[in-house]
Amino acid sequence: MGLGLTRVLSELGVKVFSPDGQPLPLPDWRALPLPLRREVLLALPGHSLRHMELRVTPVGPEGSHRDAGPRGSVPAGGLLLTLRDVTVLRRAEAKMHHDARHDSLTGLRNRVGLREDLAALQAEPGASGALVCLNIDGFSALNTALGRVACDRLLIGLAARLSDLMAGLGQGQGSAARLEGGTFAALLPGLDIHDAVEAVQRSLSVPLRCGPRETP
Repeated sequence: MGLGLTRVLSELGVKVFSPDGQPLPLPDWRALPLPLRREVLLALPGHSLRHMELRVTPVGPEGSHRDAGPRGSVPAGGLLLTLRDVTVLRRAEAKMHHDARHDSLTGLRNRVGLREDLAALQAEPGASGALVCLNIDGFSALNTALGRVACDRLLIGLAARLSDLMAGLGQGQGSAARLEGGTFAALLPGLDIHDAVEAVQRSLSVPLRCGPRETP
C-alpha cells in the first residue's frame, strides 16, 4: 500500500496491547533481534479483542541473510510480519483453567482453588485470617424429600450469600468454596475465628428459599 504500518493501524482504528493489557507501541524494526515471536492483543473498532501470535522474520534473496552490521539490523530484503489469530485457543485455555478451580454449579472455588487461595495467603508476610467450614444439616434427606432441582437452588442461594459476604470484605479479599455436596468453606483474611464465624452466621441469618418453602 506504500503506507507505514503505524498509519495503517491508526486509520483502521486498531490498537496494540501486550497480553497483560498494557499499551504496546510498535518497535523500531531495525533494532529487533530476529526472528521474533510474541503474543499481542489487538483492540478492534467495536471494542472487540483478539489474541494474536505475531512473528517477524527476515526475507530476501537468501532467506534469513542479513546485511553486515550489528545484531538485529534489518536484512536487505525486509521483514515479513505474520499474525495468527489464537483467540479461540486462549479462551479455551482460560475456561479450562477456570473450570479446574471452580465448582460448576455454584461458581465458587472448589478444593483446588481453595488450596491455592490458602497458599497465597500463607505466602504473604504477616498475613492472617480464618477458614470457616460449614455444612447443611441433613442435606441427603433434604435432597431426597425435595428433589435435586430444589436443592440445587438452595446450594446456589447459599453460594450467593457467601459471595456477597466476600464482596463486602473488598475486592480480592477472601474466597468462598464448595467442597462437596452441602459442604462449603469461607476464607476470611484479617479476621480472627470469633469474628469470622460471626460474619458467616450473620450472612446466613435470613432463611434460604428451597423450592416453595424457606429453609433456615
